[in-house]
Amino acid sequence: YSWDLDGDDVEDANTATVQYTYTANGVYPVILTVTDPDGATSVDQLEIIVGNTAPEVTILEPSNGGFYEDFDEIEYSVDVMDAEQGSIGNGIDCQDVAVEPSIGHDDHAHGTGPRNGCTGIFTTETHGEGPDNVFYVLAATYDDDGAGVGASLRGSDGIVLNMKRKQAQHAVELIDLQTETTGDVLGGGQNVGFANQNSAMKFSSMNFEGIDFITLRYASNRIAAEVEVRVDSLDGELISTIGTQTTGDWKAYDFFSSALQNPGGTRDVYVIFKSDDGNSALGNINWIDFHGKGVAKTHQDSLRGLAATYYSNPDFTGTQIIRKDPMIAFQWDDRGPHESFPEEGFSVRWEGELTVDRFGFYKFFTDPVNGKAQVWLNDEMLIDEGSNESGTKSLQANTPYTLKVEYSHTTGESGMFFRWIPRWNGTQSKNVIPPDALTPSAEVLLVSNASIPKDIPQEFSLKQNYPNPFNPTTNIEYTLPRAGAVTLSVFNTLGQEIGVLVNDNQAAGTHQVQFDGTQLTSGTYFYQLDFEGQSRVRSFLLLK
Repeated sequence: YSWDLDGDDVEDANTATVQYTYTANGVYPVILTVTDPDGATSVDQLEIIVGNTAPEVTILEPSNGGFYEDFDEIEYSVDVMDAEQGSIGNGIDCQDVAVEPSIGHDDHAHGTGPRNGCTGIFTTETHGEGPDNVFYVLAATYDDDGAGVGASLRGSDGIVLNMKRKQAQHAVELIDLQTETTGDVLGGGQNVGFANQNSAMKFSSMNFEGIDFITLRYASNRIAAEVEVRVDSLDGELISTIGTQTTGDWKAYDFFSSALQNPGGTRDVYVIFKSDDGNSALGNINWIDFHGKGVAKTHQDSLRGLAATYYSNPDFTGTQIIRKDPMIAFQWDDRGPHESFPEEGFSVRWEGELTVDRFGFYKFFTDPVNGKAQVWLNDEMLIDEGSNESGTKSLQANTPYTLKVEYSHTTGESGMFFRWIPRWNGTQSKNVIPPDALTPSAEVLLVSNASIPKDIPQEFSLKQNYPNPFNPTTNIEYTLPRAGAVTLSVFNTLGQEIGVLVNDNQAAGTHQVQFDGTQLTSGTYFYQLDFEGQSRVRSFLLLK
């Protein structure tokens, strides 16, 4: 046992170390008395527990850093391992685990009340509108039985969940950026701006499970930036690139969206300004929205946005990809809308309903980039290929209007925006129609991408995991030449099965599974894929 005598947290000549061997279990007080040359003394005391170790408590779900919104139902699961007592169901009663969700804002959190049980559901509460840094904390604790030595020890774990709307001002680090009071008509506290080439915001502990898209609330007077989203470092893995347009004023904000690829795990995230048109004055960001189910039990976000059918040809033919887009706010530039599509010559049709929450007069606008666009409302053509705006339309509150928007791209960079001006709000600001006003066509989304022709792999294969080595998560990919029963299992070096990742009938094609080694020690493990009497085995290395 060591004591730091001068309080500087440095192990040096002012550190006292004592070694002692205990021959019997029990609780032992240890007293250290230090006397200086002048005869002044100081006493410190601690308690040594022999024969009992603290339990290991792990929150298995939801994922640390996952995303939620107000009134989401969140399922939780807690595991406990204790060297003396055992595990849940094998020496430890699930009901002895205490769990408490807390709603946090800024630098503190308010508990919503403890509950017992290692599994359950809680509903997130609202903190209301505003620019506060709102989040949720989930804490779990377990007190063991003292292992017969009369001294109970506590184990604990905690995770933090992120709101789907993240105010830019709440980045944990601003790199060559400044904050200022926002002039956004939709509110918010402070925007982040004065951006130069490679200026960046850093956010900590984000997990993109169930997140499909990212949207910026962005303004720029003269330069349209490309905003990169990377994980782990400024030059880390690129998971999204959001193209923007100039908005005409530093305080004229609009929405800009892009698909987001989940890199797996809980990561630090960097939002980086880039531009080929200049090195300074690259715009302001008010907030960032993340779209998708997140870690919720139910999918509130599934009722927002439009059903989108993408075609690999410009005449709405060819290979199709169906997905739900949160809004029509894409500046793809020369990237193309999907990795399997050409950068030039494609088309897309968005379908669903438009519902306004207040009666008023509305005007609609399209902004196709190197292409043509058409819009129908209740089967009436509002905008044809020869125009980019509609006449003024009177819309009733809470009345769904059938909406269809088509965009056909030709050559060069691509993009498409669908905007409106709600005349009743006293502003002439033109903004992209937000997801809350849109409902996707269920009929379109019911057409599974699995039914759309695609390349079928010709052989049964198991690929090497990536990354490898890993800590604590890695991805395993495999291909099936036809549908059938599949089992994917993980073993230790003794040949003991420690987990089954897949045990199901699956369609032909390429499949990917994420493995989480959080509860395992460092070392070599094996994963085995079984299909129609065939097996494939590979090894992988966990380094903590």
